[in-house]
Amino acid sequence: MRRSIVCGLALVAAMAALSLTDPPSAAAVPCPKMDPSLTTDRILWNSGLREVSGIQASVDHVGVLWVIQDSGNGPYLHAFSIDGDRLAMYTITGTGVKNVDWEAIGLDHRTGTDLLVIGDIGDNRENRNGLSRATPALYVLPEPALSATQSPLVTATLPGAARYPFRYYDDAGSNVWKPRDAESLFVDPRTHNVFILWKHLATAKLSRVFELPDQDLATGRLNRAVHVADVIGAGPNVGTGPVAADIAADGEWIVVKNYSEGFLWRRAKGQSVAEALAATPAAPCSVPVDAAESISFAYDKTGVWLGFLSLREDRDGSPPLHTIQRTWV
Repeated sequence: MRRSIVCGLALVAAMAALSLTDPPSAAAVPCPKMDPSLTTDRILWNSGLREVSGIQASVDHVGVLWVIQDSGNGPYLHAFSIDGDRLAMYTITGTGVKNVDWEAIGLDHRTGTDLLVIGDIGDNRENRNGLSRATPALYVLPEPALSATQSPLVTATLPGAARYPFRYYDDAGSNVWKPRDAESLFVDPRTHNVFILWKHLATAKLSRVFELPDQDLATGRLNRAVHVADVIGAGPNVGTGPVAADIAADGEWIVVKNYSEGFLWRRAKGQSVAEALAATPAAPCSVPVDAAESISFAYDKTGVWLGFLSLREDRDGSPPLHTIQRTWV
């Protein structure tokens, strides 16, 4: 019997149904089955969001979506419910906090309070060298406690965000590389290390992957994003590399997308992120996607992922929320 688990407007109902029957193990389904169609579950009417660059579904606060915008916007963190209702708008403050070009948001899943990691990593001209323009940076802050049924709208300040400026380095971590234009990152829940993917493509349609070890991050100095892998970033007829990425809350699956293609890797136990992305065979699973610059795993109340979410840019301020549904047979 075929059972479809639906994200989006029916997510809450699907959570209850899903808890009754466990999905098959990852070993039994090497590539998760995905619905080839995308569903527009909700349009965020008059949200005022015109340049959405990142979306992240909460694990601890089911049904809450964190959203950021890129350059030209303030240091704001927006929250919506899975039904498209606006829940909160936070102003992030801290030493040196500024939205130069916020392009990605990730979740650092931990015991206790999860952390949000915002990537100020956009660099269209690839000149963020600390001289002509500020170096790229990560902003890390505790995830606010918020209910998906929150009312009225929360407007508040989130103080004390930690800022970690960085430059890109070679494999040995000794030679600095030129600035890179990046729009995607994720945080490994097993190691809490941050991974950033270069938007442009090297030879053979590969994208550079850089790692910032959690234990090495420090404020007040320049951190090192070290080149650790090259990963498929586009197919033969696609010229743009990764614009969004995410990792499942248990660290087993990694999704990367460009404007028209989605790639999904399974990561074995004991395997590093770099090893998983560069593993042979290199051909990953395929995920249907839209042209959004954001993607996030979607979860039920137990942390099982149900599919993916993306929020497209919309110049009228009413971006559509799409779901890519995972199905089990």
